[in-house]
Amino acid sequence: MALMGPSGLRQLFETILAKTQYAIRTLGAQSSITVPRFKGPHYQDFVVSLEGGNGSVRRLQERMLARGIHCGKDLSGCFPELGESLLLGVTEANSQEAIDRLGLAFGQLTGAS
Repeated sequence: MALMGPSGLRQLFETILAKTQYAIRTLGAQSSITVPRFKGPHYQDFVVSLEGGNGSVRRLQERMLARGIHCGKDLSGCFPELGESLLLGVTEANSQEAIDRLGLAFGQLTGAS
């Protein structure tokens, strides 16, 4: 990272921020889930609540993996007060196509209308 210099790091951070916001908007279009679970600025990580969706985080993860998609960390064991929730992370390595694919799969598997 030191080789990137200040302008390279700034560009990297701006890319991650833009992709995070894109992922939040893409997943937020799914009416049966809450994205992000917590309001406020988000950089790289955010929580998705499946409350009101169709099924559990565990079942969603199994179905996503069957499609070759890793869809985040199940928070229900560590933070039961959050209910059926996932922690998702976005990096510079996540393409727009991958985020779109994630959003489409979320919509199909959570019963979004």
